[in-house]
Amino acid sequence: MSYPHATSSVRRALVLIGATALLATSLAGAALGHPDHDDRARRKGVPVPETQAEIQLAAVAALERLEHQRSLEAIGYTACRAGLAAGYPCDGVDLVSFVPLSTLGGGEGNDLWGWTDPDTGRDFAIMGRTTGITFVDITNPLEPEVVGTLPSHSVSSLWRDLKVYDSYAYIVSEAGGSGLQVFDLRQLAPEKNRPHVFEETAWLGAFSTTHNLMINEDTGFAYAAGTNNCAGGLHMVNLANPVAPVSAGCFSADGYTHDVQCVVYSGPDTDHQGSEICFASNEDTLTIVDVSNKADPQQLSRTGYVGSGYAHQGWLTDDQVYFVADDELDELSGAGNTRTFVWDVSDLDRPSVDFTHSGATPAIDHNQYIHNGRSYQANYKAGLRILSVDRLHLGVMKEVAYFDTHPESNSASFDGAWSIYPFYNSNIVAISTIDRGLFVVGYEGEAGSVHVGDLDSASRAKGTEKWKAVGKVEVHDSSGDPVEGATVTVRWSSGNVKSCVTGPLGRCKTKIVRYNRKAKVAFRVLDIESGGASYASWLNEDPDGDSDGFRKTVKRPTL
Repeated sequence: MSYPHATSSVRRALVLIGATALLATSLAGAALGHPDHDDRARRKGVPVPETQAEIQLAAVAALERLEHQRSLEAIGYTACRAGLAAGYPCDGVDLVSFVPLSTLGGGEGNDLWGWTDPDTGRDFAIMGRTTGITFVDITNPLEPEVVGTLPSHSVSSLWRDLKVYDSYAYIVSEAGGSGLQVFDLRQLAPEKNRPHVFEETAWLGAFSTTHNLMINEDTGFAYAAGTNNCAGGLHMVNLANPVAPVSAGCFSADGYTHDVQCVVYSGPDTDHQGSEICFASNEDTLTIVDVSNKADPQQLSRTGYVGSGYAHQGWLTDDQVYFVADDELDELSGAGNTRTFVWDVSDLDRPSVDFTHSGATPAIDHNQYIHNGRSYQANYKAGLRILSVDRLHLGVMKEVAYFDTHPESNSASFDGAWSIYPFYNSNIVAISTIDRGLFVVGYEGEAGSVHVGDLDSASRAKGTEKWKAVGKVEVHDSSGDPVEGATVTVRWSSGNVKSCVTGPLGRCKTKIVRYNRKAKVAFRVLDIESGGASYASWLNEDPDGDSDGFRKTVKRPTL
């Protein structure tokens, strides 16, 4: 980040990103505790201010950083044109909306996850900050709304991590005494007093500090990584009763785990199919563990690799043949541009790095998730990078799109994009950033897209006691032409989920019957499927102006 009015010594202090953010939060009255502030920070190569002069410079930089954050304003939809969207470099990705940290609750940004309410179909982004969690309703991604915040269980921290299981959010932090926070997400949609300060639903104090959290939704177990117990390894938690999580065991044989992905294994290694397997990023190794028996987890392999700086995180391909990993520190040690390690894990007992991919910028890679043949990477100062992973068997990984959330620089330092969430049906991607706030962007993909071209409605009496509501949807492609054969899924506010298939004019309709005592009912478009085309919800429109292109209300006919 560039500060034109800062002295050269202050600008140099900006590289002390961890300390800068720490001091910024401390100046706001919060106390932090995190091992990366000292011993682990030095081991990872993260600068820590030690002399009085360094501390003073970092404090000045922190104040300037806060001033810059407060100057940021919300941004609405801006298409990516000629490589820019509202001043942010881009290629194939539109800026749908931006919510600054000052609106989210202040502090620094960190982790991110998402949730779609199964009862209402509403989409939410759940973003971590130094002082807690912020819930943002992005059902209409063009008009995000902050629903509220959940304060930290203990004190502030630069590090916060969260995941969702069965409509509950589970939150951990490096702040001492944080434990495992539990929050019932079903409170969000009906909350009318926005932004609201929520209270945690439950809490587990089996550990104090944690760096990361992963949940295997197929088994209902959470895996806390980098806790203050279990030798920093995996602390396993049974989530069968979401409001009363129970510790289930430890894996500590390989020491500290920075991040992990755990799955019910269905890959090519027949010796382990059906077992619950964890792929752990353990600082300098990929460590694979069978955790089927929580009381007696078994390490299957522990494998180092050439060029390791700090094994940070990774994600499996859908076929579980490859584990695509990011190393957080190799770029700082002269490795060149952003480097992604592609592991062949077809033999869990003998995994190996198949090849490495060199990115387009020197930025540090931080977190990535794979969805529909694409790896969505949060690469700090280079922002969101989207890479194809459908030709890994040929040793090919290719960047296909990007959105740079930190336009000032793509250098190898710790600022910019922290994480991403690409799993919404509407093909939007949420990006959490340390320095700015929450970005919501849209990626149409290379196969074209479809969107709502118009929403209409009708109603008529049905007998003497009921009436029929009709929801009409028109589907267009990216050129604005009607699309035949598209499957449209809508959810009525009564709870009914209906589908229809568009005809030659790109139109289809769904119907429900209501009693006369109900004066109105609404329908919302949840998804549109049309061959390989993506559903670009942020392009939804209604030329009549009688809806927002996402939701429309149908009124009872005159009795």
